[in-house]
Amino acid sequence: AGYNNNMPYSYINDDGSVAGVYPDVVKSMFEKLGVDIRIEWTLYDTEDEMIRALKNGEADLICPYYHSHYYSQLNGMIISEQIHDVNMAIAYREKTQEISIRSIAVPDTEICIRYAADNYPGTGVILCKTMQDAVDVVNTGKADAIIAHVNALQESPAAKGANPYTI
Repeated sequence: AGYNNNMPYSYINDDGSVAGVYPDVVKSMFEKLGVDIRIEWTLYDTEDEMIRALKNGEADLICPYYHSHYYSQLNGMIISEQIHDVNMAIAYREKTQEISIRSIAVPDTEICIRYAADNYPGTGVILCKTMQDAVDVVNTGKADAIIAHVNALQESPAAKGANPYTI
């Protein structure tokens, strides 16, 4: 099974074993099916690497997978029902009813990058190493908004006290 390091969904425990929501769900799924199986987890840096591994037989399943059923069919993959929701948020520099988004600051995580590309095609994406960097890019006017997981945005000291949709 292919996975990426994405706590709390999948990560390497202190003892070196793979833990998290995805490993727990996969284990439970096989137990409910009555299948006794040992799963070998392989860490991949990106979802694209996991998809390649699945296509060339190096992996039998991968998680997470953030694409649509249409994309999976184009690539000869079968996807399960959704295990969890990933709630994304957009935060603007200023509160406004009308905003033209020309560029988006995105923390350098695969889900944020894909979300921006899928939902804001043609918009400039500025990759940022941290949430603080993304907030700074927006506050200096180099980007019009930030896209991030809603919890990461709300819990970030960089955006502390901000409305989840404005910083």
